[in-house]
Amino acid sequence: MPVNNLINAETSALIDRTASAEWGLNPFALVEAAGRNMADKLAAFLGTAPWSTPIVAFIGSGNNGADAMVVIKTLILNHRVYPSDCRLVLNRIPSETEQTPRSETFKTLAKMNIRFSDFATWKTTSCDKNAGLIIDGIVGTGLKGQLAGTAMEMAREINEAKRKASVVVASIDVPSGLFDEWSADMPIVNADITLAVEPRKLCLYKPSARVFAGNIMSIGGVFPQGLLDTFANRENAELFTWETAKTRIPKIAPDVHKYQRGLAEIHAGCVGSAGAARIAAAGAQAVGAGLTRLLVDETLYPILASAANGIMVAIETNQDDRWKLDAVLLGSGWGNAADRPALFEKTLARATANAATVVLDADAIPLLQMTNLSPVQGTILTPHVGEFVKFAHTSKEAALSNPVPLLKRIAKETRAVILFKSHVLIIADADGRIGVIDGMMPVLAAGGSGDLLAGMTVGLAARRVASPFMCAVVAASLLVESGKAMNTFADPLELAETVSKLAFEAWADRDGA
Repeated sequence: MPVNNLINAETSALIDRTASAEWGLNPFALVEAAGRNMADKLAAFLGTAPWSTPIVAFIGSGNNGADAMVVIKTLILNHRVYPSDCRLVLNRIPSETEQTPRSETFKTLAKMNIRFSDFATWKTTSCDKNAGLIIDGIVGTGLKGQLAGTAMEMAREINEAKRKASVVVASIDVPSGLFDEWSADMPIVNADITLAVEPRKLCLYKPSARVFAGNIMSIGGVFPQGLLDTFANRENAELFTWETAKTRIPKIAPDVHKYQRGLAEIHAGCVGSAGAARIAAAGAQAVGAGLTRLLVDETLYPILASAANGIMVAIETNQDDRWKLDAVLLGSGWGNAADRPALFEKTLARATANAATVVLDADAIPLLQMTNLSPVQGTILTPHVGEFVKFAHTSKEAALSNPVPLLKRIAKETRAVILFKSHVLIIADADGRIGVIDGMMPVLAAGGSGDLLAGMTVGLAARRVASPFMCAVVAASLLVESGKAMNTFADPLELAETVSKLAFEAWADRDGA
């Protein structure tokens, strides 16, 4: 199983059971390994040792609570914190007869003179309410239904402490309250850090939940790779970064000509949205398409043609069939003029005749339903949340709380790749495959970013160097990486320049190898 594979709660539980039943890894060993590696990550965050700010760990009944206590124990043994600065708040004090990872770790900490109390007692006292670090070990993804009872009260105390004071909250594996069926109306701990055991949980990247996980720190070294490989592709979901995605696109050999790098045709823009057309075309250029043709309404032609640079601008109604398309984009700022459905059908027919990849963005997406056309297999749709909600006939809350099942269904029904644009970008293929790019990049929360992404996607598709799914994955990860590199609010055309630099560094064959 690749490091970046994402799993659900069922697979996580199955890995735990298999580790014990078939690999001889008892729960005590797994908890110890997870807790120690989490402590190492926290120690790097805490900085100068010892860290004298009070630490309070909220401990639930399961192994997340045991992990949290191993974190405390390891920080103390490694002289990162003082025992006197630590307190455990447990939903229930273990009995003397219990023999679980949680109870045994608790006994060790009690012998080390760590202060502890049950939650009911702690809540009625005035001590230890001003912690600098709170460790959330209340509950993990095995949660069945939303938080309730003592667990919910503990989560509320954590969130209230964070609201009132400058406190860092570190959650074990997932913020307590988060599970596969979580929705935005359910309680959840608001963490600054999530110490996520590999393989990480897919629910961490629900768009509505992502903000509550804070900085997701991946914790490896718990399960043997051979064990994880047994469950590879069980969810068929993978977290991509620019580093992992860019290798899926080969370098451009130094002896190619423009047609070997692909022709991307873009139908975009209308009065009031001329910028969308220009930005989309810049995106196709930036990722290395050999030739970019931009077809626009006659009223926009003088405006865009005069600043076209290397982009070939033509009038929309003067489509020339002599051009052999490799990929075509429709919809960025295209508007809903009366001639759009006919142009849409005509262009799709040309794309089919040329075996070209089709990318549908913004105003072209509803035309699929309006014209009752079935997209060619491998068509890429790039909706933002609002567009997806209308297309899938769902609610915004459902789309952001639990998008993966919806995306899988729509991708299968349309035989298309869906690139769902939000602060977490999710790509769904018709075969059930899911790609996730962790955005969380406010630089990109501006008009034009989506047009640039659509253009980048069609530019990569024009190069015919990867599947439509991978074109979408690479484009999305490159956009996020470019936002990080910019590190400033900027015009999307300036962002396109950064895209071009990163793409060139990744794919230019300067050695002729």
